[in-house]
Order: sequence, then C-alpha cells, then structure tokens
Amino acid sequence: MGTLGHQGIFVISIYFFLLILWHFRLPAFQANIMADYKERQDELKARKGKLKEWESKLRKRKKISSSKKSKPAKRKTSRKKVKKRKRR
Repeated sequence: MGTLGHQGIFVISIYFFLLILWHFRLPAFQANIMADYKERQDELKARKGKLKEWESKLRKRKKISSSKKSKPAKRKTSRKKVKKRKRR
C-alpha cells in the first residue's frame, strides 16, 4: 500500500471516530432540543391563557358599557293626515 492507501485508511478512521462521537452525543443533543421545545410550548400556553383573559375582560367591558348607555326613546313619527281624493 502506498501513501494513498494510508491516507484513505486515515480518513475512514477519522470518519468512524466522528460517527461514534456523534452517536453518543446525539441523545443529549436531542434532550436539549426536546427541553427547549417543551419550554416554548409552556410559554405559548401561558400567552394563550393571558390572551383569553384579556378577550373576556374586553367582552365584559363592552357589555357593561353597552348596558350603561341608555337608548333614547323612539319618537313616534307623526303621520300627516292625508286627505283622500274623492273619486269622480
């Protein structure tokens, strides 16, 4: 085997070494991703809850303000007496 053979074996050995390292590091990396995902989901739920509270407060405020406003009494429209034309 010449130098190309030694270089090939060296590259393959480095490749497998990195593959083994990545294999053992992967579960920890996935755990970090899952923890981050769960944390973001919790934040989203909290924001969603706050949003629902604000919406309910706004609805209550609108109901209260609309019920406080007294609607003006409707005026009866005065009907003009229409003179009937006599038929000829």
